[in-house]
Amino acid sequence: MSEWTATLCGVITGDLATWVGSVGIVLTLAATTAQLGYEMRARRTERQRTQATAVSGWYTAEGVRAEKSLFTLSNRSDEPIYEVVATLVYIQGAAPRTGEDWMRMEQGRWSYCSIYGALGPGLWTMTVGSHRGVMQGRPGCEMGFTDAGGRHWIRRSNGRLDRIKTNAIDHYGLPRPIDYAAPVRYDQVEPLNES
Repeated sequence: MSEWTATLCGVITGDLATWVGSVGIVLTLAATTAQLGYEMRARRTERQRTQATAVSGWYTAEGVRAEKSLFTLSNRSDEPIYEVVATLVYIQGAAPRTGEDWMRMEQGRWSYCSIYGALGPGLWTMTVGSHRGVMQGRPGCEMGFTDAGGRHWIRRSNGRLDRIKTNAIDHYGLPRPIDYAAPVRYDQVEPLNES
């Protein structure tokens, strides 16, 4: 082998090793950057959901022959939620399972929901028309609301949290102007009529 060929092979081999090492460093840097971007997006999404995950509602009681059903609304965050639409829905039975189902069925009437301008932190109560007459019906509560950051959400009766594009009033197609209900603290609720 001539001296020229050996030098050429040494240069090529040296350059090849440097090239492979450089590609490895670039790929490692790209993977690290992608992972950091993913983690930052996940943290941002979690921060945006923080208040919404602290909001829920559930069926509480009904009198023996009551004309109203009672629900508890919970805001465990430190800030109020806005334009709250709390709706009687069903987790079982031949009846609407979502607020959207009610609005399609009721065609703009909203006898099975209550609308609040704001609900502060704490436990609140809501009364709506009775759920009597639904075969095998098991009531649940669905809450549409806007969080303190201006993001719009629906907490479904099964616990799922869905982000929506508009506030709950517009999402459900409720006619304006709205006659907002006055929120009642849970500890100030009067018993339902049992007669």
